[in-house]
Amino acid sequence: MKSIEVDGGHVGCWDSGTGPALVVIHGTGTPGELWKADLLELTRSCRVITYDRRGYGRSSEAPGSWQAHRNDAARVIEQLGATPATVLGYGGGAIAAVDLAIQRPELVAGLVLVDPALYGQRERPRGLWRVLMQVAVERRLRAEATAAETWIRYISSYQAGGSAWDKAVPARREAILASAPGILADLDAGDGSYIDERHLRELGVPVTIVDARQGPAVFRESVDRLSALIPQARVVALENSSHIVMLDARSEMLEVLRDAMGARRPVSRAD
Repeated sequence: MKSIEVDGGHVGCWDSGTGPALVVIHGTGTPGELWKADLLELTRSCRVITYDRRGYGRSSEAPGSWQAHRNDAARVIEQLGATPATVLGYGGGAIAAVDLAIQRPELVAGLVLVDPALYGQRERPRGLWRVLMQVAVERRLRAEATAAETWIRYISSYQAGGSAWDKAVPARREAILASAPGILADLDAGDGSYIDERHLRELGVPVTIVDARQGPAVFRESVDRLSALIPQARVVALENSSHIVMLDARSEMLEVLRDAMGARRPVSRAD
């Protein structure tokens, strides 16, 4: 683990493998250290860089804006000499990823946006308003961990009922809830509405949008909006996955990333 100084704090970072660089900007919940483990197989053909966004894990306090997270991502890429990198933006992390590609295009070779939350609160789809109100009440009661779990359980839910959160091993749930202040700070930072839609039409890099079809409607609406706004966007549907793609569709997700990066899957003796 490396510590990289950013404007106003530091981020804990992991850098493994060789080959084309993939930088992961995690979403509201799963920190970079868990993504490091989730993407370990990919390091056989790629250089994988994950980090804890500020507010999470081994990084300093949340900065309070997605613009600051964008700047942190730029700093990580520059400090590690990973220019240009394919940038994976997951959930809320997709806001920072898109903004990075707009503001610092020289750093970005391509985007993979997994269940992006950009513009996700514009329409307030069914269920979202109720959950946000519940989170607000729990925060007023100073129950931050409870409020964070309410949010994570919602974004991990299946359309047919139940939540992928209940499938996660206890150690994973504990690691996520340990960053409750960061999760809540992400909610306060909004849905990236400050990003002008016109800039999305001008993105000059390949874009893959991953649509986890069994998750909440808020992500489906964001996927639909972004795919209409980004002319070159390729949408990949994970038909049987919740928002927690590395739990429900791990192999498919790894193939999406290899394809986006032009990295071949290593041939094993069994093959």
